[in-house]
Amino acid sequence: MVRMQRDVFPSNWMLMIHILRLYKDINHFLQMLETGSIQDVKPLLDNIIGRLKILNTLGGKIPWFFLTFLPLDILIASNERLDDRRFLRKYLLALRNSIEKIIVGRIGSKLLRRKGIHTNLRRLTTIFYVPQGFREIIPGYTYIPGRRPILLTASHAASPGSDINTGFLARRLAIRTRSYALISHVPRLFIDSNRLVGRLLPFRRKLDEILSSRRIRLILDLHSMERDGVWVEIGVWFGLSATKKFVMRLIDILDRHDIPYEISYRFFGGDIIFYHANRPRINAIQLEISNAVRRKYLRRINNALTEYINIVGDIHRRNI
Repeated sequence: MVRMQRDVFPSNWMLMIHILRLYKDINHFLQMLETGSIQDVKPLLDNIIGRLKILNTLGGKIPWFFLTFLPLDILIASNERLDDRRFLRKYLLALRNSIEKIIVGRIGSKLLRRKGIHTNLRRLTTIFYVPQGFREIIPGYTYIPGRRPILLTASHAASPGSDINTGFLARRLAIRTRSYALISHVPRLFIDSNRLVGRLLPFRRKLDEILSSRRIRLILDLHSMERDGVWVEIGVWFGLSATKKFVMRLIDILDRHDIPYEISYRFFGGDIIFYHANRPRINAIQLEISNAVRRKYLRRINNALTEYINIVGDIHRRNI
């Protein structure tokens, strides 16, 4: 009996478990889609979206596989097309195929080599290459120019799996305060702009360009969360992404507007504030806004952030 060595399989067992469960759910969904309506299988679709979110947090390389192997027309499709049964089936089949390639790429070549079958492929993936002019053809973002040295980002504004209200809030704040804004159109289920793997996306390359050419002093990265009681969670990467005065001024304004907040240890910040913050020159704060906040209270948050941006922007615009 040949003893199977442990290193044949991925060391991250939880990652592979979720990939296999996602594969099972997609097959189940495709079977049910043949006989039922989209509304009948919506709970299962929500489950698939939930698993894709988990994969984004478990494996840094997973979004590369999705981007590399999914057809381009699916990557850039509008959200409304997911209501089309034929397109939804095409999307899930493509997603299932990319999962199969992920599984083969992670363990298949090792299993073949153990059986004495040697391949010339060191990596069973293709190289991701951004051709000249790719950003102009498929920008993947909306850019709003401004005058204040503040940049609002909404990296998860695109559905499915979007952070609710973040794109709307970034756009509204930018117009009211004459700040810069960058709103992503690429769903994080394909590749997450707020992870290390997203740095090559046109969205992040544009972010770099704005920071270098517009003398930005503060990035406000907008997200949403499922939580009651606390309306806003503030992420500052354990204090490494923003100086104390930026955070204390924000806290003072939230207190004045009677907005429940918390310095977050759950959402301490993603790759945008980790990578682009360079305090004290460039400060970055991640704001998680509760989906449970009703419209009239969302207006209160909007007013508080408007005041904060105006005060901080005016101070630092005079110092540029």
